Amino acid sequence: MGQYLRIGIATKIRVSKERRFDEDLTYEQIVDDLKETINIDNYNIINTKNNVIFELKNTLIEKHAMDLILEQLEIYETKANFERKKKELQRFNKDLLKKLNEVGYSTKIDCFFLDNGGFYINDVSYISKCGATCYADMIVFICEGKILMECYFDVFRYLRQKIIESTESHIKDSIMITIG
Repeated sequence: MGQYLRIGIATKIRVSKERRFDEDLTYEQIVDDLKETINIDNYNIINTKNNVIFELKNTLIEKHAMDLILEQLEIYETKANFERKKKELQRFNKDLLKKLNEVGYSTKIDCFFLDNGGFYINDVSYISKCGATCYADMIVFICEGKILMECYFDVFRYLRQKIIESTESHIKDSIMITIG
């Protein structure tokens, strides 16, 4: 067993109000904190005794999730792998929202994972600037591992492409990624 790099769409984010060494967080503090890293308008926000839960709106999942996944996989995968995965994912897309609403649902299609239904297994605490503990249910569309990076060229290609797309620098094509 080992750890894997996972990239995906957070469909639910659970943020704990409790903190181990500091004063507990309020609903308002958590919402203000996450405003800096996610578009909270895209989420329905549920306030419970111990957590604040952000649920990605179903209309946005239906309208944008599969397009975003396919867009990213087209950059990430070889052409042959992308075409194969595209066909498989398009078949799955018909039931995506239904499966997202099933409690305890988890599945794997090729290297596409749907971890949903309150598992909250993906630690995404890095999105909180105030040190809140955050876990997410995700539609995982890139999963590489083990994190020791035995297989890294596709990851490097994906990250490099994202960096190049994010800048107007005249030397953007000189950006490379490696392990030193």
